[in-house]
Amino acid sequence: MRNLHLATAAAIVAATASPVLSQCYTESYGAAAATAAQLTGDVVLPIQPIGFPFPLGGATYTDLHVCDKGYVYLSNAGVPAPGGADYTATSAELASQGPRIAPLWSDLQVLGASGGMIYVDATSAGCTVTWENIQCYGGSCSPFTMQLQLTPAGIVSFFYSEGATNYSLGGNPVWSAGVAGISPGGAAATASSDLSVPATVATGLVFEEWLTPSSFDLASDGVVFLPSGSGWVHTQPTGCARLTTYGSGCGSKFDSSYETFQAGNFDLGSVALNWIRSADRYTLINVLPTQLVAPSANAVPVAAGADDGEELLTFSTAMPTPSGTTSSISVNTNGVIEFAAALTGNTDYSPTVAELLDRSTTAFACWHDYNQTAAGSGSILFEEIGGVAYLTWDDVASYGGAGSNRFQFQFDLNSGNVALVLDQMAGAQASGNLLVGYSAAGFSTDPGATDLSASGLVSDIADTQQLPLSLNADSLPLVGNANFTFQVREIPNLVPITFLMVGDAAIDPGMDLTSIGMPGCQAFTNGNLTSAAVTAQLPAGSADRTMPIPANPAVVGVRVTVQALAFSLANSANLISSNGLDMVVGN
Repeated sequence: MRNLHLATAAAIVAATASPVLSQCYTESYGAAAATAAQLTGDVVLPIQPIGFPFPLGGATYTDLHVCDKGYVYLSNAGVPAPGGADYTATSAELASQGPRIAPLWSDLQVLGASGGMIYVDATSAGCTVTWENIQCYGGSCSPFTMQLQLTPAGIVSFFYSEGATNYSLGGNPVWSAGVAGISPGGAAATASSDLSVPATVATGLVFEEWLTPSSFDLASDGVVFLPSGSGWVHTQPTGCARLTTYGSGCGSKFDSSYETFQAGNFDLGSVALNWIRSADRYTLINVLPTQLVAPSANAVPVAAGADDGEELLTFSTAMPTPSGTTSSISVNTNGVIEFAAALTGNTDYSPTVAELLDRSTTAFACWHDYNQTAAGSGSILFEEIGGVAYLTWDDVASYGGAGSNRFQFQFDLNSGNVALVLDQMAGAQASGNLLVGYSAAGFSTDPGATDLSASGLVSDIADTQQLPLSLNADSLPLVGNANFTFQVREIPNLVPITFLMVGDAAIDPGMDLTSIGMPGCQAFTNGNLTSAAVTAQLPAGSADRTMPIPANPAVVGVRVTVQALAFSLANSANLISSNGLDMVVGN
């Protein structure tokens, strides 16, 4: 194999590069504009100086007020007064309210407890605002980072990391909207622009509006707005470093599975889900004709008289579980059952994927805001018959009186099998926000939603997760970065060698590698430039390779694609592959 040296790879294609210098995303964020404790969601931070008089709409502004919803208000020492933390993004509000600049205004939050932070770097030469690890409301998208840059000349730039999107679990379609743009304030809304295409706008108001969830199309990209008369020219930045992952690695085993539902889209009526227990996993299927067993007169109420309550229930014998056995379960009246020896303190009525996956106990969920204390509601009942424990929501109302729900968990104490029989869910169907799923104890990586109603569903859920082989880098590929490092992670604890394949073109979508004994794996690079073996650290499952980027302007714009391979026992080829990494060298 040829020795991998990024300078050599870059030189192969540098002759085709045409560098154009421009303002680009910066990793110099400046000072934190808040403490983690201040970032609890729905906040506008205290006033911050811009560092210079910023011109907009015939006026200048010296200060800004950063909101975690993805925008900043402009003012002069608080005049005009900034608005609040508004999660219902609309172009009409952007236009008519005070002067505001929004890289992406949506139902977003920067949460200090989740590693989020807002930074402001204000100097006389420029002002940069960075929303780090911003996330969609309810944890409904992965955290991403975006950045706003202002210059004394009135140039405005937006930059977005991969994964940037507009989505939430709020239930109101408006909450899923997104608006990006610039407004001098006090104007009427005009037509939405397409910010992914260079264009000229004649007015001081320029924006793009996304009205469909997950439709934001500027992830891993940016927009530069240049003042032009009383309007703008917007275009994509040039000469900027870019780093994007694409596709996904193989060799994974996940320890969770779920599906979420909002009002009107529930499709599990009269479905039975069975988690079949074996030595090191559950196999989830939906084809067994499991029936709901009507509670007998011996069934006892659970958390009687409690709306949001819990109770510890005891089995007559220990039941096999992923961590051994359990003789008890902690039951949340809102449909979460945890394998636990004591009450867990969980009475949460607002289901989120993140909370299910991060739970410290093994949990099954048909999670919704139920209310067994409502007028006319049934009860939650428990009994054990013939070695099977039955836990039934017997015509229990949804909160707000939106109808009743009837479903049952069944726990086979001998085999460890678990079933969820859904009879009728009128309340959840009407009022929305229902999460059905399972997660093993401890932090679980999100495997993505499973269609639990899919015909012939058969899904293995491991007791211990093995994440797919992954590849990334520690920084942007900037000219002169002598410490640029590729990072391979989730390497199986087998052979301490991984391989990096480097090419000049992406294969996206990937090429299926089943024919060479690697089912579920794909090739994501043409690998025509070079390759190298890299020593892995085991059992940590990591391998790093530093590859200096030359301090040569000729390599600006050079594109390189990379993919990792590692040894594994997951298939007959004894190899697994990572995601692809697509990078462009920049300033």
